[in-house]
Amino acid sequence: MNVAWIHDHQFFTDGLNYYSRGSMPSSVWERYLLEDCNLYVFGRKLQEKSNILSSYSGVQFVLSNYYSNFTSFIKNYFKIVKELDRFLSDKDKVIIRLPSVLGLLACNIVKKRKIPYMLEVVGCAYDSFNSYGNIVGKILANPYDFIMKKRVQEASHVLYVTQEYLQALYPNNKGITVACTNAMVSPVEESVLQTRIERIKSRKAGDPFVIGQIGNLSVSYKGYSVAIEALAHLKKQNIKVEFRVGGNGSPDAILKQAKQLNVEDCIKILGPIPHEEIHLFYDAIDCYIHPSLLEGLPRVCVEAISRGCPCATSKAGGTPELINKLHLHNIGDSLKLAEDIRLLSSNRKMLTDAAVENFQKAKLYYSTITSTKRKDFIENFYKS
Repeated sequence: MNVAWIHDHQFFTDGLNYYSRGSMPSSVWERYLLEDCNLYVFGRKLQEKSNILSSYSGVQFVLSNYYSNFTSFIKNYFKIVKELDRFLSDKDKVIIRLPSVLGLLACNIVKKRKIPYMLEVVGCAYDSFNSYGNIVGKILANPYDFIMKKRVQEASHVLYVTQEYLQALYPNNKGITVACTNAMVSPVEESVLQTRIERIKSRKAGDPFVIGQIGNLSVSYKGYSVAIEALAHLKKQNIKVEFRVGGNGSPDAILKQAKQLNVEDCIKILGPIPHEEIHLFYDAIDCYIHPSLLEGLPRVCVEAISRGCPCATSKAGGTPELINKLHLHNIGDSLKLAEDIRLLSSNRKMLTDAAVENFQKAKLYYSTITSTKRKDFIENFYKS
C-alpha cells in the first residue's frame, strides 16, 4: 500500500539524506508505517542546512519544485497543482496535515480522485496565515480558515492534537475523530519530581531565578520579544533573572532588542540542544516560559512539565490545556508574564505546587498512552 503524507514542512537534502528543522525527526515516521506500506512525504525545500535527520527506512521524500513561499505559490499555482496531482496519482491512502497550503490543495485533489484520506489538525489556519509576516498572509487568513473548516467538517477521519481547542474551531460531526497529541513524552521516574522539589527547597535568597525557552531563534511568533520585555519589567523591580534560550536560528533580533532594553546581561544563548540532552535543560532551570503568539499544542511545554518544571505561558492555541490558568498570560502581555515570573520566584509553595501539578498532568501525554491511541486510529483509517 502506498501512503502519502502532505504538509508545507520544509526539508533540507544533501543529495543523500533529508533533514528537518526539528519537528519532523526520523522517529516520527514510525507511527505511519504500521502495515506493509510505503510512505511518501511531500513537502517544501529548505535551503539552509539542518542537522535533524528525517530520513527513515521505508520513507521517500518528494519536495515541490515550485512552492517555497507565498509569492512562488501565487506565481506557480497551476504548476504546483499539477505536480501534486502527479504525486498523488498512484497513492492508495493520503494523510494531510493542516493548516497548510499544500494540504488544502491535496484535499481538492484526493476528493476528485476519490482517494481515501485522513486529516491531522495541528493548528489554527487563521493564526498561521495572519502571523506569516506579510500582507499576503493576512489577506489569505480568513478565506483559508473558512476553507479549512469545510474540509475538516466533511472528512471521514480527523486526528486533533488538542483535547478541546482545535475541535471547537474545526468541528467534525460525521466522521471518526480522535484527540491525540504529537507532543508525547516517554514515562518519567517519580524521582525526577523529587529532585525538582529539592531544587526548589535549596534555592537561596539572592540567587537569580533561572527561566528558559526552546525554539527556533529566528521565528518571531515564538514570542522572544515578549520575554525580553518581561525581563526589562523585572529588572526595573530589581528581580534577578537569568534567561536561557536554546534552539536553531540566528539570535541577532533577540540580542538587538535585549541591548535596546538593557537586559543583554540577563540572557544566555545556548544554541541548538541535542534531543537527548533537552531534559538536562529543563532540569537546570527554575521555570520554563513560553510566550508564543501562535500554537497548536506546544511539544516543549509537554516536555517541560514532564520534568516537573513550573511554567509561565501564553494562552496561544491549546496551551491552556497544559498549564494552570494562574500562570497564563494573554498573547503579547509582557507585564502579566513578568508578574507570573515574579510570583513564582518569590513563592516557594507556589513553585512547588506548580511542579507537582505539571508532573501529574504530563502523565496524560506519555507515549505509552498516546502511541496506542494513535496506532489504533491510523490502523482503522488504513483498513477503511
